[in-house]
Amino acid sequence: MKNKILFLVCLALCGCATAKKENHAVAETPADAAKQMYWQSQQPRATADEAPHYRRLTITVPAHTEGGVNYEEQTRTILIAE
Repeated sequence: MKNKILFLVCLALCGCATAKKENHAVAETPADAAKQMYWQSQQPRATADEAPHYRRLTITVPAHTEGGVNYEEQTRTILIAE
């Protein structure tokens, strides 16, 4: 029900905001974009087995000087898809 309401609202808003274009064949209309978003939202979600797995990698950059500027030690965490 929520998806249908969202779809109708998107169509109404995009349809009302449509500006006249010289060449409709080249540009995608807002209604087409709304349809695309609706059909993407209807696709089944990935299950836990299909979902991407991430590994955390913690990197520490030691204190250093670059171009006369002193930088303190920094620690960053990066997520890596497996």
